[in-house]
Amino acid sequence: MRRGILIAVALAMLAWASPAGAAQLLKDPSFEGSSAVSGQGGNSPSWFEADTVFGSPLCTQGEPALCGDGNPSPPLGDGPMAPRTGLWFAWFGGAPDGAAQSSSLAQSITIPRGKAKLSFFFKQPTTGGDGDEVFSATIDSTTVFTATKDTPGFLTAYGEVSRDVSRFANGKPHTLTLSFTNPTDNAGNRLVNTAVDDVGLLSRPCKKKKGKKGAAAARSKCKKKKKK
Repeated sequence: MRRGILIAVALAMLAWASPAGAAQLLKDPSFEGSSAVSGQGGNSPSWFEADTVFGSPLCTQGEPALCGDGNPSPPLGDGPMAPRTGLWFAWFGGAPDGAAQSSSLAQSITIPRGKAKLSFFFKQPTTGGDGDEVFSATIDSTTVFTATKDTPGFLTAYGEVSRDVSRFANGKPHTLTLSFTNPTDNAGNRLVNTAVDDVGLLSRPCKKKKGKKGAAAARSKCKKKKKK
């Protein structure tokens, strides 16, 4: 099997209810547009992928099945590593023998002025690792979520991570990056597995009223909300 035993992690929640009419800004948010690449795992035309061990963190358990299943068993985990929905998911970590590893998925998006929320379903059901492994979600150079083996979380199911990222809603391009780093080989072959699926970057643009005064008022309202 390509990847191994499982770690308990972290889920931090920050509620931002998705209002009706919120727009999904990401392309291929669940990685279902991926295709298999021999010797590399998956490839999505909408994401920039990198993995120092496997080439790409994208995996599937459809046909063909890529990446194996980690072969975990209770009480260390809830069974094989698998997507939350569909056939594809992102599998960070899992290098053979706990080898040092860096992997990432990135996508550039322009976030309209208004409110914005980042969400994704996250699972890190591994109890191995030597403590220097880090998963993070960043927008540009700002970290909006991070997890290590000591962050409490869900062993047995995907949980939703949600962050208000309205500070980036300025009508300019930004880069969302999901990344995992294990800078040193793990003693005793202690492996770390982390899964991500169903990513969302939802936007609710500022309401615009007709006329110059209305547009100016809408811009002013956005600025006031942004300062809070």
